[in-house]
Amino acid sequence: MKGLSKPGLAVVLASIAVAAVAALQPARGSAPAQKNEFAGSEVCITCHGEFARLWEKQRHSQYLLAKGRKEPGKGCEECHGPGKAHAEGNRKAIVKMGALTAEKQSGVCLGCHQ
Repeated sequence: MKGLSKPGLAVVLASIAVAAVAALQPARGSAPAQKNEFAGSEVCITCHGEFARLWEKQRHSQYLLAKGRKEPGKGCEECHGPGKAHAEGNRKAIVKMGALTAEKQSGVCLGCHQ
């Protein structure tokens, strides 16, 4: 990705990995995630606006939010997993890429990049 700094790339890759892992495993101490437990990026932005502004400049944002996709874009939750429980107060009910092993981060990325 031309023009993308190493820290920026790290944030993007970490975000993707976290989301994929979160989608596969429920967070500890929370009920299993359901497909309809997505909050939507607009909810995420209310607390995480700074990260959203950085993410919007990345290539992944253009694809994940594209309207012509088979499944509507979930934005943040594509990588971080369903965010409804997190938005409602269960702060642990979200995938945090930095907390994952490199193998699990790669697993998140491979959810799209097969």
